[in-house]
Amino acid sequence: ANDAELIDGEGKTLMPGMFDMHTHNSKFRGLLHLAGGVTSVRDLANNKQLKNLAAQFDSNEILGPHIVIYIGIIDGPGPFANQRNVIENLEEGLAELQAYKDLGYQQIKLYSSIKPEWVPTLTEKAHELGMRISGHIPAYMTATQAINQGYNEIQHINMLFLNFMSDTIDTRTPLRFTMPAQHGADLDLDSKEYLDFVQLLKSKDILIDPTAAIFENMFVSQSGESSPTYQMVEDRFPIIEQRGFYSGGLEKKGEQIARYKESYDKMLSVVFDLFQKGVAIVPGTDGLPGFLYHRELELYVKAGIPAAEVLKLATFKSAEITGVSEFVGSVEEGKQANLI
Repeated sequence: ANDAELIDGEGKTLMPGMFDMHTHNSKFRGLLHLAGGVTSVRDLANNKQLKNLAAQFDSNEILGPHIVIYIGIIDGPGPFANQRNVIENLEEGLAELQAYKDLGYQQIKLYSSIKPEWVPTLTEKAHELGMRISGHIPAYMTATQAINQGYNEIQHINMLFLNFMSDTIDTRTPLRFTMPAQHGADLDLDSKEYLDFVQLLKSKDILIDPTAAIFENMFVSQSGESSPTYQMVEDRFPIIEQRGFYSGGLEKKGEQIARYKESYDKMLSVVFDLFQKGVAIVPGTDGLPGFLYHRELELYVKAGIPAAEVLKLATFKSAEITGVSEFVGSVEEGKQANLI
């Protein structure tokens, strides 16, 4: 066509647009995703007006990525509830599932205050509606139990580590971070317990959404020093924003400093181990849009996954998992020009 814009690609690389598989979108975040090369996202919990925002993104009224998967959130009652959507009883939960289904959502995220005894009924109903169930592992429950009761996917690598600790930890509180930080280093990847768990993940086809970069900031960064998570990009931010990159994540002192770093290294070892054993992993940030994503990918390479394989996770593997590979996710004639 005569009106086509020609782009000189000499010395550049053409790539499919990337997928951030763990985002929470707003009209201000869309542009950051695009600037970072993220053209498709899963929204992992938002308000019920999300489709309006998606329509604005898709019509270019607001610049933003294509939201390929809508994930509703349900949490139980209590002082730590996620205020986006709290149910008081199981009946309300079942009604919420139906409400999200009617809005065209494909998945439901259960949060930390959900009562464990509600999980089997909620997952059964979700599956009847053709929806997937994922999320945090509810407090006083293990990942193994959640999977056996119908979870399809687990958010955050710390939730896997908690599986090997105890079901008496109140994971609605910061213990869900400090326990894996203190004890994660002890996880033995050759132990029967761990190997059985990986086998369970494989046999049930469980998806893992590790959000590794946010844990690097929590476990490895130190107060008063530039966080390794944001070091590469901090000079792009106003000073007031840069301050946050020096806050040091979880409070740590003395022997905790080395210990937490060791636990973080173990988290990366698990990401690599799962990848090698064929457990599906998706790159997502749950944090700073458009910037944290590249760190997530770098950390997978640091863990041992070959860079080319990481780029596959970021593009066509994510496109396949979200069911849009017919249109996007690779550089091919006939697909949408979803390119960077």
